[in-house]
Amino acid sequence: MIQKTIQDYYERLAAEYPEIPLADIKRICQYGWKSLYLHNSYGGDVLLRRRDFWFYSGRLMNNSLKFFDYYARKMKIKLRVLYKRYKIEWDGYYYFALT
Repeated sequence: MIQKTIQDYYERLAAEYPEIPLADIKRICQYGWKSLYLHNSYGGDVLLRRRDFWFYSGRLMNNSLKFFDYYARKMKIKLRVLYKRYKIEWDGYYYFALT
């Protein structure tokens, strides 16, 4: 099995996008990999799309009721990650919804 690291892709990306400096490509790749790791470590799903290439890290299912519960759990994770990323200050109130 051949193991590759992120450094193996810098030159290929620089050849594909010659107008972007190599230092910027390195920063973009490092941010992307760190973000992918963060979302996976929190239990979130990741979908990467580019033309005809799809990469999905998560669970696929046929049952729509099970998927709805799964989707609700993943949405909570997504909101938690985004809240931490945007560093929103707490205003001292707790908000909740009633039905």
